[in-house]
Amino acid sequence: MYREYSPETDIFENGILIIGAEDPPSSRKIATNKLPVYSNFNITVLDNDGLSLNEMAVGLALVKGPHSHADYYDEYDLRYWVLSSLYRVTRLIELYVWNVEVFENQYPLGTTTSRGNIHGLNVYYEIDAFLTSARRVYDTLSYVLWKHYHPSETGRWDGMKSAVKRSLSGVPSGFAGQVLDSWNQFGLRLRDYRDCVIHHIPLHETNETCWLSRYEKHWQMTVKLPANPEKKSRRLMDYDSGPDALSYCYEVANHLVKLCTALNQQEKIASYLALPPR
Repeated sequence: MYREYSPETDIFENGILIIGAEDPPSSRKIATNKLPVYSNFNITVLDNDGLSLNEMAVGLALVKGPHSHADYYDEYDLRYWVLSSLYRVTRLIELYVWNVEVFENQYPLGTTTSRGNIHGLNVYYEIDAFLTSARRVYDTLSYVLWKHYHPSETGRWDGMKSAVKRSLSGVPSGFAGQVLDSWNQFGLRLRDYRDCVIHHIPLHETNETCWLSRYEKHWQMTVKLPANPEKKSRRLMDYDSGPDALSYCYEVANHLVKLCTALNQQEKIASYLALPPR
């Protein structure tokens, strides 16, 4: 499913699509078609200030001069995983929108139905794919840091977990602290979700249900992730207090784009992008 959106399209949390002068909901706007779209995406994901995350991500490996791609493998890989994460967010947004539109058409405003559900197996496929891509952002970011702050040394960190254990030694303290905070605030939970999917069980309760409910003048969709994926057991997982899948993935992707943008602003890395090796 790949659709073309009106150039007057805005998309809000939980899959609410607004075109033109329609009355928007009071929830957060997370995507639009009113800004340029990059990398063959069909919508632009927005940050909390309404700026294009797509554009920020495309600019992550902007080398300013002739260069050998081999000199920038790690930087290009990092951009790849960030864009892959954003792509999965756009796919989730589309699936939310599609399912919401099903209910908008079947139960328009004025009907008595206020809740329902729909089978959403493909939604969980995209969640799983997002978790893998986003987790790879952290590991690849650690490779970029090793490359620039431990040049010519052996024993490269084998991922962010390894880098964190060594307190990101050699990395400027300000940015090292930023990465450590990111890992603690976002990375650990992301790791738990991804490890649960890869090594144990899917994140759904076995029936892949997406829940629809009224929100102001619109329908909205919610897909609950467990609050405690580290339990690795459906019997022990708490779905009631877990986050909505799209909201969670959007927040993580938004954060990772900003973190990688800050990485490229570090003096040594910014210089390497501006002045390619000869």
